[in-house]
Amino acid sequence: MRKKAFSAVLLLSLILHAPLLFAQSGDPGASLKKSFPGLKFERIQPSAIKGLYEVTAGNQIFYYSPESEILMAGEMMTRDGRNLTHERKAEIVGTRIRALPLDRALKMGNGGNRVIEFSDPDCGYCRRASEFLSGRNDLTRYVFFFPLSTESERKIRYILCAADGAKAYKEVYAGKLDSAGFEVCNSATVDETIKAHREAGIRAGIEGTPFFSINGHPVAGADLPLMEKLLGAK
Repeated sequence: MRKKAFSAVLLLSLILHAPLLFAQSGDPGASLKKSFPGLKFERIQPSAIKGLYEVTAGNQIFYYSPESEILMAGEMMTRDGRNLTHERKAEIVGTRIRALPLDRALKMGNGGNRVIEFSDPDCGYCRRASEFLSGRNDLTRYVFFFPLSTESERKIRYILCAADGAKAYKEVYAGKLDSAGFEVCNSATVDETIKAHREAGIRAGIEGTPFFSINGHPVAGADLPLMEKLLGAK
């Protein structure tokens, strides 16, 4: 009888403390799914704060506390000014970019530095970065177009319709078509390429242009000093 009574007490104790045991099991993903069943996330991992986990969901990063079952949105900063959330977003996008179908991009050059870029021809920062890159002959560039307006899509179509896409690209990004009329082709192949570029940008999580992957390192915006550092001396 004593043995049965002890077993009953042990079973009751396990039932009463099951939530605590679950919390201590070290499975924050299971806790997140239980607390927020509607959230579709790709990854959960420890953050820079003990007990708080970084959650990747699409293009967003959240922070989750299994102990309090609270999901937070916001940016994590260090005392020296580093934005850890922005850094992680850039890393995630960089990883996605490296998986892109480069055969669908506009290829320019055959240099040793590999540059993958998302660009809009009517974006001033895109043109500034393009001018910087065009001044180097040590690059192999793979350009994906991410139009943000109907007019920029027409300019992209002009580039993709041209027999010499690289030459047409330089004309457009130099502003030669800004005030001039121009014709574009009616091509199913170009339509498909524009669609493929847009879908590639969505899959990569691109939220603005320009965006680059330079020798595997992500660069958001026309950060010329960082680009020059990643490319090295000419």
